[in-house]
Amino acid sequence: LLLTADKNTVVQSIRLYYNTPDYYEGELLIHMTATPFEYLGGMNQASAAVYADQTVGSYVRLQPTQDSNDPYVYFNIRSYLKENLDYSVSADHYRYAVITVQTPAENSPGDFRLFLCAGAIRGPSGNSHVAFRAKNDGQWHRYVIPLFEENDWIGKIHGIRFDFIDGNANPADFANIASLSFYPDLESAQAAANKPFEVYHENGNLPEDKYKEEGRAPSGKADAITYFDDSLASCFVGNHETDVTFDEYGHLLLHASNTTNDPYVTFDMQAYATINNLPLLNTSDCGIIVLRILADKNIQGKNFFLYYHSGGLNYAEGTRSVHAVFKGDEWEYLVYDMSEKPYWTDQILGLRLDFATQINAGQKVCVSDILFFADMKAWHSFAAQNGVEIEGETQSLPNQTEPPETERPTIEIPTNGPGLEYIPPETQSESTVSEGCAGSITCPVLFALLPVFFIFGYQFKLKKGDRS
Repeated sequence: LLLTADKNTVVQSIRLYYNTPDYYEGELLIHMTATPFEYLGGMNQASAAVYADQTVGSYVRLQPTQDSNDPYVYFNIRSYLKENLDYSVSADHYRYAVITVQTPAENSPGDFRLFLCAGAIRGPSGNSHVAFRAKNDGQWHRYVIPLFEENDWIGKIHGIRFDFIDGNANPADFANIASLSFYPDLESAQAAANKPFEVYHENGNLPEDKYKEEGRAPSGKADAITYFDDSLASCFVGNHETDVTFDEYGHLLLHASNTTNDPYVTFDMQAYATINNLPLLNTSDCGIIVLRILADKNIQGKNFFLYYHSGGLNYAEGTRSVHAVFKGDEWEYLVYDMSEKPYWTDQILGLRLDFATQINAGQKVCVSDILFFADMKAWHSFAAQNGVEIEGETQSLPNQTEPPETERPTIEIPTNGPGLEYIPPETQSESTVSEGCAGSITCPVLFALLPVFFIFGYQFKLKKGDRS
Protein backbone atom coordinates (compact mmCIF):
# COMPACT_ATOMS: atom_id res chain seq x y z
CA LEU A 1 0.00 0.00 0.00
CA LEU A 2 2.70 2.47 0.96
CA LEU A 3 4.72 1.78 -2.17
CA THR A 4 1.84 2.15 -4.61
CA ALA A 5 -0.25 4.88 -2.95
CA ASP A 6 -0.34 8.37 -4.33
CA LYS A 7 0.59 11.45 -2.33
CA ASN A 8 -2.94 11.90 -0.98
CA THR A 9 -2.95 8.57 0.92
CA VAL A 10 -2.91 8.82 4.71
CA VAL A 11 -1.88 5.84 6.91
CA GLN A 12 -4.08 6.07 9.98
CA SER A 13 -2.75 3.09 11.96
CA ILE A 14 -0.39 0.08 11.82
CA ARG A 15 -0.92 -2.95 14.00
CA LEU A 16 1.80 -5.60 14.63
CA TYR A 17 0.69 -9.13 15.46
CA TYR A 18 3.13 -11.67 16.86
CA ASN A 19 3.18 -14.92 18.85
CA THR A 20 4.93 -14.81 22.21
CA PRO A 21 7.33 -17.83 22.41
CA ASP A 22 6.51 -20.40 25.08
CA TYR A 23 9.71 -20.19 27.13
CA TYR A 24 10.65 -22.43 30.04
CA GLU A 25 11.20 -20.43 33.26
CA GLY A 26 12.01 -23.08 35.85
CA GLU A 27 15.31 -24.21 37.34
CA LEU A 28 18.03 -24.18 34.71
CA LEU A 29 21.09 -26.09 35.91
CA ILE A 30 23.37 -27.74 33.35
CA HIS A 31 25.88 -30.26 34.68
CA MET A 32 28.77 -30.45 32.23
CA THR A 33 28.69 -34.20 31.67
CA ALA A 34 29.03 -36.35 28.56
CA THR A 35 25.71 -35.18 27.08
CA PRO A 36 26.34 -31.38 27.11
CA PHE A 37 29.87 -32.15 25.97
CA GLU A 38 28.41 -33.20 22.62
CA TYR A 39 27.23 -29.60 22.10
CA LEU A 40 30.65 -28.02 22.46
CA GLY A 41 32.06 -26.80 19.16
CA GLY A 42 33.49 -23.81 17.32
CA MET A 43 36.85 -24.44 18.97
CA ASN A 44 39.78 -22.18 18.29
CA GLN A 45 43.19 -23.59 19.23
CA ALA A 46 41.48 -25.49 22.04
CA SER A 47 40.22 -28.96 22.93
CA ALA A 48 37.55 -30.30 25.26
CA ALA A 49 37.29 -33.58 27.17
CA VAL A 50 35.13 -35.04 29.94
CA TYR A 51 36.65 -36.02 33.30
CA ALA A 52 35.34 -36.71 36.79
CA ASP A 53 36.50 -36.35 40.39
CA GLN A 54 35.15 -36.99 43.86
CA THR A 55 34.25 -33.35 44.63
CA VAL A 56 31.86 -32.43 41.82
CA GLY A 57 31.60 -35.62 39.76
CA SER A 58 31.72 -35.13 36.00
CA TYR A 59 33.16 -31.98 34.42
CA VAL A 60 34.48 -30.68 31.11
CA ARG A 61 38.12 -29.66 30.70
CA LEU A 62 38.97 -26.90 28.21
CA GLN A 63 42.63 -26.72 27.19
CA PRO A 64 44.72 -24.88 24.58
CA THR A 65 46.13 -27.12 21.87
CA GLN A 66 49.10 -24.79 21.28
CA ASP A 67 50.52 -21.46 22.41
CA SER A 68 47.65 -19.07 21.82
CA ASN A 69 46.32 -15.66 22.80
CA ASP A 70 42.72 -16.58 22.01
CA PRO A 71 41.68 -20.15 22.90
CA TYR A 72 37.91 -20.63 23.11
CA VAL A 73 35.05 -23.16 22.87
CA TYR A 74 31.39 -22.47 22.05
CA PHE A 75 28.52 -24.13 23.94
CA ASN A 76 25.33 -24.44 21.88
CA ILE A 77 22.80 -24.11 24.72
CA ARG A 78 19.79 -23.75 22.43
CA SER A 79 20.37 -27.09 20.68
CA TYR A 80 21.25 -28.87 23.92
CA LEU A 81 18.02 -27.77 25.62
CA LYS A 82 15.81 -28.37 22.60
CA GLU A 83 17.11 -31.84 21.76
CA ASN A 84 17.39 -33.17 25.32
CA LEU A 85 14.73 -31.30 27.31
CA ASP A 86 12.47 -30.02 24.51
CA TYR A 87 12.28 -26.39 25.56
CA SER A 88 13.83 -22.97 24.93
CA VAL A 89 14.75 -20.25 27.42
CA SER A 90 14.81 -16.46 27.32
CA ALA A 91 17.51 -14.04 28.40
CA ASP A 92 14.72 -11.69 29.51
CA HIS A 93 13.98 -14.06 32.39
CA TYR A 94 17.44 -15.36 33.31
CA ARG A 95 19.47 -12.31 34.37
CA TYR A 96 22.30 -14.00 36.31
CA ALA A 97 24.53 -17.01 35.69
CA VAL A 98 26.50 -19.15 38.14
CA ILE A 99 29.46 -21.09 36.78
CA THR A 100 31.49 -23.71 38.68
CA VAL A 101 35.15 -23.56 37.65
CA GLN A 102 38.48 -25.02 38.72
CA THR A 103 41.84 -23.72 37.44
CA PRO A 104 45.34 -24.80 38.54
CA ALA A 105 47.83 -22.56 40.29
CA GLU A 106 50.20 -22.91 37.33
CA ASN A 107 47.76 -21.38 34.85
CA SER A 108 48.72 -18.34 32.82
CA PRO A 109 47.06 -15.15 34.07
CA GLY A 110 44.00 -13.91 32.24
CA ASP A 111 40.27 -13.30 32.59
CA PHE A 112 37.67 -15.96 31.96
CA ARG A 113 35.40 -14.27 29.42
CA LEU A 114 31.89 -15.28 28.33
CA PHE A 115 30.60 -14.16 24.95
CA LEU A 116 26.80 -14.04 25.17
CA CYS A 117 24.56 -15.05 22.27
CA ALA A 118 20.85 -14.28 22.59
CA GLY A 119 18.07 -12.76 20.51
CA ALA A 120 19.47 -10.99 17.46
CA ILE A 121 23.06 -11.90 18.51
CA ARG A 122 23.24 -15.43 17.13
CA GLY A 123 27.01 -15.69 17.19
CA PRO A 124 29.77 -14.34 19.46
CA SER A 125 30.15 -10.59 19.16
CA GLY A 126 32.80 -8.28 20.50
CA ASN A 127 30.07 -6.04 21.86
CA SER A 128 28.35 -8.66 24.04
CA HIS A 129 30.50 -10.27 26.68
CA VAL A 130 31.21 -10.39 30.41
CA ALA A 131 34.31 -11.51 32.30
CA PHE A 132 35.55 -12.61 35.71
CA ARG A 133 38.96 -13.49 37.12
CA ALA A 134 39.19 -17.17 38.14
CA LYS A 135 41.13 -18.08 41.27
CA ASN A 136 44.07 -20.15 40.10
CA ASP A 137 44.45 -22.33 43.19
CA GLY A 138 43.36 -25.80 42.05
CA GLN A 139 40.10 -25.60 44.02
CA TRP A 140 36.52 -25.56 42.81
CA HIS A 141 34.77 -22.18 42.97
CA ARG A 142 31.39 -20.83 41.94
CA TYR A 143 31.19 -17.39 40.33
CA VAL A 144 28.03 -15.26 40.12
CA ILE A 145 27.90 -13.34 36.84
CA PRO A 146 25.40 -10.56 36.06
CA LEU A 147 24.27 -10.89 32.46
CA PHE A 148 21.72 -8.09 32.20
CA GLU A 149 24.41 -5.40 32.07
CA GLU A 150 24.80 -6.25 28.42
CA ASN A 151 22.06 -4.55 26.40
CA ASP A 152 22.03 -7.40 23.89
CA TRP A 153 21.14 -10.04 26.52
CA ILE A 154 17.48 -10.25 25.42
CA GLY A 155 15.38 -12.82 23.56
CA LYS A 156 16.01 -16.52 23.08
CA ILE A 157 19.31 -17.80 24.52
CA HIS A 158 21.43 -19.36 21.78
CA GLY A 159 24.72 -20.12 23.48
CA ILE A 160 27.84 -18.92 25.24
CA ARG A 161 31.43 -18.93 24.04
CA PHE A 162 33.96 -19.76 26.76
CA ASP A 163 37.17 -17.78 26.31
CA PHE A 164 38.66 -19.58 29.27
CA ILE A 165 42.00 -17.74 29.25
CA ASP A 166 41.71 -14.27 27.78
CA GLY A 167 45.39 -13.71 27.16
CA ASN A 168 48.53 -15.63 26.31
CA ALA A 169 48.04 -19.32 27.08
CA ASN A 170 49.98 -22.53 26.52
CA PRO A 171 49.02 -26.25 26.27
CA ALA A 172 49.75 -26.81 29.96
CA ASP A 173 46.94 -24.42 30.94
CA PHE A 174 43.35 -25.56 31.38
CA ALA A 175 40.00 -24.70 32.91
CA ASN A 176 37.53 -27.22 34.29
CA ILE A 177 33.79 -26.44 34.20
CA ALA A 178 31.47 -28.57 36.33
CA SER A 179 28.18 -26.71 35.88
CA LEU A 180 26.48 -23.67 34.38
CA SER A 181 23.18 -22.41 35.80
CA PHE A 182 20.87 -19.42 35.26
CA TYR A 183 18.67 -17.41 37.66
CA PRO A 184 16.15 -14.58 37.42
CA ASP A 185 17.58 -12.52 40.31
CA LEU A 186 20.69 -11.98 42.41
CA GLU A 187 19.23 -13.52 45.56
CA SER A 188 18.56 -16.92 43.97
CA ALA A 189 21.94 -16.86 42.19
CA GLN A 190 23.83 -16.18 45.43
CA ALA A 191 21.88 -18.87 47.26
CA ALA A 192 22.88 -21.40 44.60
CA ALA A 193 26.52 -20.29 44.69
CA ASN A 194 26.68 -20.82 48.47
CA LYS A 195 25.47 -24.42 48.42
CA PRO A 196 28.00 -27.14 49.26
CA PHE A 197 29.40 -29.05 46.33
CA GLU A 198 27.63 -32.28 45.41
CA VAL A 199 29.03 -35.12 43.36
CA TYR A 200 27.04 -35.42 40.14
CA HIS A 201 27.51 -38.11 37.56
CA GLU A 202 25.30 -38.34 34.53
CA ASN A 203 22.62 -40.88 35.31
CA GLY A 204 23.15 -42.56 31.98
CA ASN A 205 19.44 -43.32 31.71
CA LEU A 206 19.44 -45.82 34.56
CA PRO A 207 15.71 -46.44 35.04
CA GLU A 208 14.66 -45.09 38.43
CA ASP A 209 11.97 -47.74 38.97
CA LYS A 210 14.64 -50.46 38.70
CA TYR A 211 17.49 -48.62 40.37
CA LYS A 212 15.68 -47.90 43.66
CA GLU A 213 15.75 -51.09 45.71
CA GLU A 214 14.57 -50.77 49.30
CA GLY A 215 15.26 -53.29 52.05
CA ARG A 216 18.60 -54.60 50.85
CA ALA A 217 20.91 -55.96 53.56
CA PRO A 218 24.18 -57.88 53.96
CA SER A 219 23.83 -61.65 53.65
CA GLY A 220 26.39 -62.40 56.36
CA LYS A 221 27.87 -65.11 54.14
CA ALA A 222 31.24 -65.26 52.41
CA ASP A 223 29.78 -66.61 49.15
CA ALA A 224 27.05 -63.96 48.78
CA ILE A 225 28.14 -60.31 48.84
CA THR A 226 24.80 -58.49 48.69
CA TYR A 227 25.40 -55.07 50.27
CA PHE A 228 28.03 -52.37 49.74
CA ASP A 229 28.56 -49.25 51.83
CA ASP A 230 31.30 -46.94 53.11
CA SER A 231 32.51 -49.58 55.57
CA LEU A 232 33.90 -51.46 52.56
CA ALA A 233 35.67 -48.50 50.97
CA SER A 234 39.09 -49.87 51.95
CA CYS A 235 38.33 -53.09 50.03
CA PHE A 236 38.45 -51.30 46.68
CA VAL A 237 42.01 -50.53 45.67
CA GLY A 238 44.15 -49.90 42.62
CA ASN A 239 41.63 -47.63 40.91
CA HIS A 240 42.40 -46.91 37.27
CA GLU A 241 40.31 -44.14 35.73
CA THR A 242 37.55 -45.20 38.10
CA ASP A 243 35.68 -43.59 41.02
CA VAL A 244 34.01 -45.87 43.54
CA THR A 245 30.94 -44.74 45.48
CA PHE A 246 28.06 -46.37 47.35
CA ASP A 247 24.40 -45.39 47.41
CA GLU A 248 21.62 -45.63 49.98
CA TYR A 249 20.38 -48.92 48.49
CA GLY A 250 23.61 -50.81 49.17
CA HIS A 251 24.84 -50.69 45.58
CA LEU A 252 28.44 -50.43 44.44
CA LEU A 253 28.75 -47.68 41.82
CA LEU A 254 31.66 -47.79 39.40
CA HIS A 255 32.10 -44.44 37.61
CA ALA A 256 34.54 -43.81 34.78
CA SER A 257 36.61 -40.78 35.76
CA ASN A 258 37.75 -40.27 32.19
CA THR A 259 36.77 -41.30 28.69
CA THR A 260 38.69 -44.56 28.53
CA ASN A 261 38.86 -48.13 27.26
CA ASP A 262 40.36 -49.55 30.45
CA PRO A 263 38.52 -48.57 33.66
CA TYR A 264 38.96 -50.93 36.60
CA VAL A 265 39.24 -51.33 40.36
CA THR A 266 40.30 -54.33 42.45
CA PHE A 267 38.01 -55.83 45.10
CA ASP A 268 40.28 -57.09 47.89
CA MET A 269 38.49 -60.17 49.20
CA GLN A 270 41.02 -60.67 52.00
CA ALA A 271 40.13 -57.24 53.36
CA TYR A 272 36.42 -57.98 52.92
CA ALA A 273 36.74 -61.24 54.88
CA THR A 274 38.63 -59.49 57.68
CA ILE A 275 36.13 -56.62 58.01
CA ASN A 276 33.16 -59.00 58.14
CA ASN A 277 34.87 -61.74 60.18
CA LEU A 278 34.31 -64.29 57.43
CA PRO A 279 36.54 -67.07 56.06
CA LEU A 280 38.26 -66.69 52.72
CA LEU A 281 36.57 -68.60 49.91
CA ASN A 282 38.37 -71.50 48.29
CA THR A 283 38.27 -72.00 44.54
CA SER A 284 37.28 -75.67 45.01
CA ASP A 285 33.93 -74.45 46.35
CA CYS A 286 33.42 -71.80 43.64
CA GLY A 287 33.02 -73.05 40.11
CA ILE A 288 30.71 -70.20 39.11
CA ILE A 289 30.87 -66.43 39.82
CA VAL A 290 27.76 -64.34 39.16
CA LEU A 291 27.50 -60.53 39.17
CA ARG A 292 24.15 -58.73 39.25
CA ILE A 293 24.53 -55.36 37.53
CA LEU A 294 22.59 -52.41 36.11
CA ALA A 295 24.62 -50.50 33.51
CA ASP A 296 24.28 -47.30 31.52
CA LYS A 297 22.84 -48.36 28.17
CA ASN A 298 24.96 -45.72 26.40
CA ILE A 299 28.25 -47.39 27.32
CA GLN A 300 29.89 -48.34 24.04
CA GLY A 301 32.15 -51.22 25.11
CA LYS A 302 29.76 -53.52 26.99
CA ASN A 303 32.34 -56.09 28.11
CA PHE A 304 32.82 -56.82 31.82
CA PHE A 305 36.09 -58.64 32.59
CA LEU A 306 37.04 -60.29 35.87
CA TYR A 307 40.74 -60.74 36.62
CA TYR A 308 40.96 -63.29 39.43
CA HIS A 309 43.61 -63.38 42.12
CA SER A 310 44.12 -67.00 43.08
CA GLY A 311 46.76 -69.70 43.15
CA GLY A 312 48.77 -67.57 45.56
CA LEU A 313 48.85 -64.63 43.12
CA ASN A 314 47.64 -61.36 44.62
CA TYR A 315 47.59 -59.19 41.50
CA ALA A 316 46.01 -59.16 38.04
CA GLU A 317 47.70 -61.28 35.39
CA GLY A 318 46.67 -61.41 31.75
CA THR A 319 45.93 -65.13 31.47
CA ARG A 320 43.76 -65.15 34.59
CA SER A 321 40.61 -63.45 33.34
CA VAL A 322 37.06 -64.21 32.27
CA HIS A 323 34.56 -61.94 30.61
CA ALA A 324 30.86 -61.47 29.91
CA VAL A 325 28.84 -59.08 27.75
CA PHE A 326 26.07 -56.91 29.22
CA LYS A 327 23.15 -55.06 27.59
CA GLY A 328 22.47 -52.13 29.92
CA ASP A 329 19.25 -50.42 31.06
CA GLU A 330 18.05 -53.42 33.07
CA TRP A 331 19.20 -55.63 35.91
CA GLU A 332 21.08 -58.59 34.53
CA TYR A 333 23.22 -61.44 35.78
CA LEU A 334 26.71 -61.94 34.37
CA VAL A 335 27.77 -65.57 34.72
CA TYR A 336 31.45 -66.56 34.76
CA ASP A 337 32.29 -70.26 34.52
CA MET A 338 35.54 -70.81 36.45
CA SER A 339 35.51 -74.61 36.40
CA GLU A 340 38.29 -75.03 33.83
CA LYS A 341 40.16 -71.74 34.13
CA PRO A 342 43.94 -71.88 34.53
CA TYR A 343 45.37 -71.16 37.98
CA TRP A 344 41.91 -71.23 39.58
CA THR A 345 43.35 -72.89 42.70
CA ASP A 346 43.70 -72.27 46.41
CA GLN A 347 41.99 -69.29 48.04
CA ILE A 348 40.31 -66.38 46.22
CA LEU A 349 42.32 -63.32 47.21
CA GLY A 350 40.65 -60.71 45.01
CA LEU A 351 38.79 -59.81 41.84
CA ARG A 352 39.69 -56.96 39.53
CA LEU A 353 36.55 -55.46 38.04
CA ASP A 354 37.21 -54.23 34.49
CA PHE A 355 33.67 -52.99 33.92
CA ALA A 356 33.81 -51.69 30.31
CA THR A 357 36.03 -51.67 27.25
CA GLN A 358 34.90 -48.22 26.03
CA ILE A 359 33.17 -45.71 28.29
CA ASN A 360 32.73 -41.95 28.68
CA ALA A 361 33.61 -40.07 31.84
CA GLY A 362 30.77 -40.11 34.35
CA GLN A 363 29.03 -43.15 32.91
CA LYS A 364 28.60 -45.89 35.45
CA VAL A 365 27.91 -49.53 36.18
CA CYS A 366 25.93 -50.39 39.31
CA VAL A 367 26.78 -53.71 41.03
CA SER A 368 24.30 -55.06 43.59
CA ASP A 369 25.57 -58.59 44.22
CA ILE A 370 28.66 -60.76 43.81
CA LEU A 371 27.67 -64.41 44.19
CA PHE A 372 29.68 -67.65 44.24
CA PHE A 373 28.31 -71.11 43.44
CA ALA A 374 29.85 -74.57 43.53
CA ASP A 375 28.78 -75.40 39.98
CA MET A 376 26.33 -74.54 37.22
CA LYS A 377 23.62 -76.73 38.76
CA ALA A 378 23.79 -74.74 42.00
CA TRP A 379 23.48 -71.47 40.06
CA HIS A 380 20.49 -72.78 38.09
CA SER A 381 18.83 -73.88 41.30
CA PHE A 382 19.31 -70.42 42.81
CA ALA A 383 17.96 -68.81 39.64
CA ALA A 384 14.86 -71.01 39.69
CA GLN A 385 14.16 -70.27 43.35
CA ASN A 386 14.52 -66.52 42.84
CA GLY A 387 12.65 -66.18 39.56
CA VAL A 388 15.75 -65.31 37.55
CA GLU A 389 15.34 -65.85 33.83
CA ILE A 390 18.40 -67.39 32.24
CA GLU A 391 18.72 -66.32 28.63
CA GLY A 392 18.77 -69.23 26.21
CA GLU A 393 17.90 -71.71 28.95
CA THR A 394 14.82 -72.73 30.91
CA GLN A 395 14.30 -73.09 34.62
CA SER A 396 14.11 -76.88 34.15
CA LEU A 397 17.79 -77.04 33.24
CA PRO A 398 18.97 -78.16 36.71
CA ASN A 399 16.81 -81.33 36.34
CA GLN A 400 17.85 -82.20 32.80
CA THR A 401 19.72 -85.45 32.34
CA GLU A 402 20.45 -85.22 28.61
CA PRO A 403 23.00 -82.73 27.30
CA PRO A 404 21.57 -80.04 25.02
CA GLU A 405 21.88 -80.61 21.29
CA THR A 406 24.77 -78.77 19.69
CA GLU A 407 24.83 -77.30 16.21
CA ARG A 408 26.58 -79.41 13.61
CA PRO A 409 29.72 -77.90 12.14
CA THR A 410 29.70 -76.86 8.50
CA ILE A 411 32.39 -77.96 6.04
CA GLU A 412 33.26 -77.01 2.51
CA ILE A 413 32.97 -79.82 -0.05
CA PRO A 414 33.31 -79.84 -3.84
CA THR A 415 30.07 -79.68 -5.80
CA ASN A 416 31.55 -81.51 -8.77
CA GLY A 417 33.65 -84.65 -8.98
CA PRO A 418 33.88 -88.01 -10.73
CA GLY A 419 30.57 -89.78 -10.30
CA LEU A 420 29.43 -87.51 -7.41
CA GLU A 421 26.85 -84.75 -7.30
CA TYR A 422 26.06 -82.75 -4.12
CA ILE A 423 22.40 -81.92 -3.44
CA PRO A 424 21.94 -79.09 -0.88
CA PRO A 425 19.52 -80.20 1.88
CA GLU A 426 17.10 -77.34 1.17
CA THR A 427 16.64 -78.52 -2.45
CA GLN A 428 16.06 -82.19 -1.66
CA SER A 429 12.65 -83.77 -1.83
CA GLU A 430 11.15 -87.19 -1.94
CA SER A 431 10.99 -86.92 -5.73
CA THR A 432 14.79 -86.72 -6.09
CA VAL A 433 15.51 -90.01 -7.86
CA SER A 434 18.30 -91.16 -10.17
CA GLU A 435 18.47 -94.24 -12.37
CA GLY A 436 21.15 -96.79 -11.74
CA CYS A 437 22.35 -98.41 -8.56
CA ALA A 438 18.78 -99.10 -7.46
CA GLY A 439 17.67 -95.47 -7.70
CA SER A 440 18.56 -92.74 -5.14
CA ILE A 441 21.44 -93.42 -2.78
CA THR A 442 22.01 -91.25 0.30
CA CYS A 443 24.99 -90.73 2.58
CA PRO A 444 24.00 -93.34 5.20
CA VAL A 445 24.14 -95.99 2.43
CA LEU A 446 27.53 -94.76 1.19
CA PHE A 447 29.30 -94.99 4.57
CA ALA A 448 31.67 -97.64 3.29
CA LEU A 449 32.62 -95.46 0.33
CA LEU A 450 32.45 -92.00 1.91
CA PRO A 451 32.59 -92.25 5.75
CA VAL A 452 33.47 -88.60 6.33
CA PHE A 453 30.33 -87.43 4.57
CA PHE A 454 28.26 -89.86 6.57
CA ILE A 455 29.54 -88.29 9.78
CA PHE A 456 28.31 -84.82 8.88
CA GLY A 457 25.03 -85.94 7.38
CA TYR A 458 25.48 -84.56 3.86
CA GLN A 459 23.39 -86.26 1.16
CA PHE A 460 24.53 -87.29 -2.29
CA LYS A 461 23.39 -89.28 -5.34
CA LEU A 462 25.37 -91.09 -7.99
CA LYS A 463 25.31 -89.67 -11.47
CA LYS A 464 23.38 -91.75 -13.96
CA GLY A 465 25.42 -94.54 -15.45
CA ASP A 466 28.27 -94.37 -12.94
CA ARG A 467 28.16 -97.51 -10.78
CA SER A 468 31.74 -97.40 -9.47
